[in-house]
Amino acid sequence: MKNKCTIIEAICYTMPDMISNKDESSRKKIDKLSTDKILLSAVQMVDAKHNSFPATHLDIGSGTGSLIRLLRAKFQVSSFACDYTDTLMKEDGVKVAIANLNNEKLPYQNDTFDIVTCTEVVEHLGIMFKTPSHSPRSRHANCKL
Repeated sequence: MKNKCTIIEAICYTMPDMISNKDESSRKKIDKLSTDKILLSAVQMVDAKHNSFPATHLDIGSGTGSLIRLLRAKFQVSSFACDYTDTLMKEDGVKVAIANLNNEKLPYQNDTFDIVTCTEVVEHLGIMFKTPSHSPRSRHANCKL
């Protein structure tokens, strides 16, 4: 049984004026908030918050597996993926568990992972969490920020 896990959530918000204005300077501002920079930030957060390796890792909203690749390159992690589809994954040997977080729980038992990452996911959900018990974070009872 795991005592604690590290949750890494990286959410990017862009200013409406940056989106509506198509000039080059605004485009550069948006590029500073690119997915690559968000993923690198998540890796830095794992480095700062989690200090026990080897570790098990869940990437919620794994997409192509870019964050999994970055974490595997830097840390000794055994990574698992969860997304709404398994057709996006490009990393070898990563099986994607399929879950629609709008109406399904994560398909894992509590205390399964040491590290949980969730980047650029919340904005894709069709519902907002009504209570803390609906949050993916609360489904892993021993996870702490």
